Amino acid sequence: IVFDIIIVESDCAYNELLKSPFSEMLRKKLRIVPNGYANPKVENENPKRGKIILSVGRIHPQKGHDVLISSFKKVYFIHKDWELRIIGPIEDLEYYEKLKILINELKLNDSVKLLGNVDEKTLEEEYKKASIFCLLSRYEGFPIARVEAMSYELPVITTTASCGEQYSKYGSIIVPIEDTERPAEAMLKLIENPGLRIEISKRQMDAVYSWDDVAK
Repeated sequence: IVFDIIIVESDCAYNELLKSPFSEMLRKKLRIVPNGYANPKVENENPKRGKIILSVGRIHPQKGHDVLISSFKKVYFIHKDWELRIIGPIEDLEYYEKLKILINELKLNDSVKLLGNVDEKTLEEEYKKASIFCLLSRYEGFPIARVEAMSYELPVITTTASCGEQYSKYGSIIVPIEDTERPAEAMLKLIENPGLRIEISKRQMDAVYSWDDVAK
């Protein structure tokens, strides 16, 4: 099969493919077209932020929700008035049950909410009332939730999965995969420094594109 153009979603993926034995052939065909976000930017809306850490991703081991819940436990020791809310369709029922058991074992039933799948309006409201976004995936393609969170002006904590480290230049906090200590430290830092949350969220806006931007 002969391809005219091959699209990748990030600089990182582009560079990885150029390390392949077919690099010279690919160099002429590769194009970077990032994913975008669908919502209008929320600047000037001044949404009322709550003491909420939000994560958006299907309920599947890939998304590392178990790591996030364990990490949040360390936050809960210090800030019991903060809440972790996880949104996403239940794609792995066994994993979902394990998450519920973990929440119960860590005594986080009142502070960690598995909200399941929600409609677009509800998702928008959840983004607007959260103060921090955290996605601790074990592996990824190009998670649109991360871009959405940035467009809603949420400071992002994420792993190195899916070229996550490239977002560090925009201020996002990048942590190792499978780590619980570093995400907890990052959450605490953002909770205790509201000014830093604002600073990071404004810098991140330079990293995201609307679908209109992508089309152009």
